[in-house]
Amino acid sequence: MSPNGREIAFTVLGDHGTRSIWVAPLDRSSSPRMLQTDADGPRFASAYIYYLKRTLAGAYVHRIHPDGSGDEQIWDEKIQRLGTSPDGRYLAVIRPIRPIEKGGKWKLEIVDWARKRVQPVCNDAVAYWSDDGKSFVVSGGYGIVNKNGPTYVISLPVGSGVPELPSEGLPDITQFASLEHARTIPEASIGFGRSPDTYAFVRETVQRNLYRIPLR
Repeated sequence: MSPNGREIAFTVLGDHGTRSIWVAPLDRSSSPRMLQTDADGPRFASAYIYYLKRTLAGAYVHRIHPDGSGDEQIWDEKIQRLGTSPDGRYLAVIRPIRPIEKGGKWKLEIVDWARKRVQPVCNDAVAYWSDDGKSFVVSGGYGIVNKNGPTYVISLPVGSGVPELPSEGLPDITQFASLEHARTIPEASIGFGRSPDTYAFVRETVQRNLYRIPLR
C-alpha cells in the first residue's frame, strides 16, 4: 500500500507462469494499470516502488515511480527474494551460495545500496521490515534447513533502520532468539498489520482419503 493509503501495488500471475506488477487506486476511481512485466515483489518506499525484475540472466533490484517513470536498476547482484525498508534505504536480499541441484543454500544479507555496504545476516531465511519501520522480521523456510521454523521480530534502535548484528552475521537463524530486543512468534508465514502486535499467519493442514482397490 502507498504511504498515503490511496494506491496498492500487487503481483499478477499470468496463464503461463509469468508475473507482472500492477498499480490500482483503492477508491476505484480508475482501472488498474500494469507497471512492469516479468517482475514481482513490489513495495512502496518513499517516492518509488521497489521491485524485483526477472530476466533470463537472473533477478535484479529495481525501483520505479508509481507513474511508470524513472525505472532504474539499483543493485548489480543477482538475487532470489527482496525485502525493502519503508524509506527505501535498505534491502533485505537473498542470494544463492549453493546451486539447487546440489541441495540449495541461500544467504540473507542487508544491503545499504546507495553506500554499497552489505551486512550478512544468516543462511536459509527471508526478512522484511514492518510498515512502521520499527521492526525487522526474519523467518525460516527459504532453503531446506529452517523449513517451518518460527518468526523472529527484532525491535530496531531509534534512528536506525537495521538490527545490531555481528559483522559476519549470525551462524544460524535460531540465534535471533538470544538477542536482547527480539521476540519469537511460533509461526512461519506471517503477515503484519499496522504494527507487529497484530498479524495474520498461515497454518497448513493435510487431509487424505484412503481407498481400497480390488486386485484381479
